[in-house]
Amino acid sequence: MLSSVLRGEIAIQQNINIIRAFKEMRHYLINNQLCLTDGEVLTIYKKLYKHDNDILELKNQMATKEDFEKVMNSFVDENKIKEIIILNGQKLEADEVYCCIYRHANQSIYMIDN
Repeated sequence: MLSSVLRGEIAIQQNINIIRAFKEMRHYLINNQLCLTDGEVLTIYKKLYKHDNDILELKNQMATKEDFEKVMNSFVDENKIKEIIILNGQKLEADEVYCCIYRHANQSIYMIDN
């Protein structure tokens, strides 16, 4: 930009050289663009199509939210257990847990409920 603003023989010559350099860069980019044959385009298309099918197959094999709900619901039979609590890594009915807590209490029990 400075060479185009300044007046003088050197500035004018530099401006011409810069314009020629950009012109050569433009010609180089145009002449060296990636050119694919029809066969190469077809090969790329086939690979993309196969990848799309592979992704669709994987998506169909993935577990859904409903699948997770079925698994989670299979741990507890709601008809048999009304309320469970996990104590020491075991699932127990709430009444059993409360009795266990009461037996271990030395003096007092503080119950905090939300």
